Amino acid sequence: MSNSKQSETGAQNQMSPAAMAALEKAFMAMLSSLDGSPAPPQAATTSTSSGGKSATTSKTQTTSKLEVGLLRASDIAFPSGNNYYDHSPNAPFKLDEEELQGYTPPAAVVDWRNRPLSDADVDAFTRRSKMQSKAMPPSNDPRGTPFCIMSFGADNGSSTAVFCDPPTRQLLRAHPLHLAPLHVEPHHSAIPIYVAASPTGLGLFAARRIEAGECIFREPPLLVVTQGLSSGVAMQFDDLIEKAMPPRIRAAFDALTNCWPTEPGGRGARLGKMRTNAMGVFLSTTRSMENPFGACFQLISRANHSCAPNVNFDWEFTTFQGSLVAKKQIEAGEEILLCYVDPKASKRARREEILRKYRFKCTCKKCGPN
Repeated sequence: MSNSKQSETGAQNQMSPAAMAALEKAFMAMLSSLDGSPAPPQAATTSTSSGGKSATTSKTQTTSKLEVGLLRASDIAFPSGNNYYDHSPNAPFKLDEEELQGYTPPAAVVDWRNRPLSDADVDAFTRRSKMQSKAMPPSNDPRGTPFCIMSFGADNGSSTAVFCDPPTRQLLRAHPLHLAPLHVEPHHSAIPIYVAASPTGLGLFAARRIEAGECIFREPPLLVVTQGLSSGVAMQFDDLIEKAMPPRIRAAFDALTNCWPTEPGGRGARLGKMRTNAMGVFLSTTRSMENPFGACFQLISRANHSCAPNVNFDWEFTTFQGSLVAKKQIEAGEEILLCYVDPKASKRARREEILRKYRFKCTCKKCGPN
């Protein structure tokens, strides 16, 4: 989720949109060096903004600027392809029962309750990090409970880092894709989007007309984090990400926006990126959100907010992919917008939640400038 103009009480250490754009450009340049391809074109846009997020209107672009294929293999953290998974409702899906029944406590469990962490350290960090996200409210127990850090997907440099409790780890180890390659679908040359500047930083734009009901793309998450992230874990989060993520996945995660304050030297930026960009997902076949996790995506998390969105977010545990599905027809050059809150809530409630969680005043076409 891209950042917007900060409120007057925002953090002094917050990166500016220009700095975030420079970081994204450096990330793209680094990945481009892998295949020697030129940087993808960016479409010029005009917009009206009253501060914070705003409704966006793009100029009519030439065909060369809107052709399909603006995403290259080097732009995407995961490999892409067509029809790697069966997305039909009747597609077979079976957990490994032997793995589920043969549970043994993993050696990589991190138990922060036994860590020598002073009460003063925990209290100070808790005061500094009164952060909330729609996916992960802070844990009531600063010392937390034992949790695992695991990799989901093939060991090919493009796997998902998962922070979870031991039972969830065992469930994921029984998933048929646990050690299988993860893919973005469709092939990158057919994904009808591009990343370009918007009034609120960087955003996703349609590279062609997208029909209502069309699944625009599917992608695995870069990171999945348990709901009850304790202060003890949060204090070490930046360092844990460094160790848990493959370099290519970590570079994509680091290119995401952070709307939360950081400590001197930028420490805490990765924790802020996680809270800024996490989408609520379930790690079960029941689609229950009683115990949600937060998932950060390279492309989906780049979508900006509107209380009148033109896409919906969907998550499929069986294929371990999130997707964007068009709510209505989206024209070429139009920005792709998600709703970060309940669109049925009152304007006041929506604005209060957006300001509390994402630190900007919503001025989308549904809320208006006032």
